[in-house]
Amino acid sequence: MNKKIACLINNLNNYGKLKTYTVKVSHKNNVCGDRVEIYLKIRKKKISDIKYTLNSCILCHASTEVLINIIKKKKINYCQKFVKKLLHSKFEKLNFKKKFKYLNFLFNKKNSLRKDCIYVPFNAINKINKKI
Repeated sequence: MNKKIACLINNLNNYGKLKTYTVKVSHKNNVCGDRVEIYLKIRKKKISDIKYTLNSCILCHASTEVLINIIKKKKINYCQKFVKKLLHSKFEKLNFKKKFKYLNFLFNKKNSLRKDCIYVPFNAINKINKKI
């Protein structure tokens, strides 16, 4: 197992359910069964708090943790644009800079056969529009 992935999934600060939330989105990968539920508290069009639960493989778990850390405390508009752009890009061609550098070890040629696992939390966040 990649050490970076192990470090990410050992950090469970974002794992769990929010007692009160504005929106709950979920997505299931029909290929392997990975499932994530993301609970968001939204105030003034900004994510004020976010948690997740999942039943998934290690890549999906790492992807969820990285995404949550990127979008926490950000405006919903920003999150939606970021996720849509990523979902419509060629998986192998993605190259992230500075604050998104943790995505590089997920979005690479080596993991291209497991891209559906990695996309699970992004597909969940992409459903926010339908919920708010």
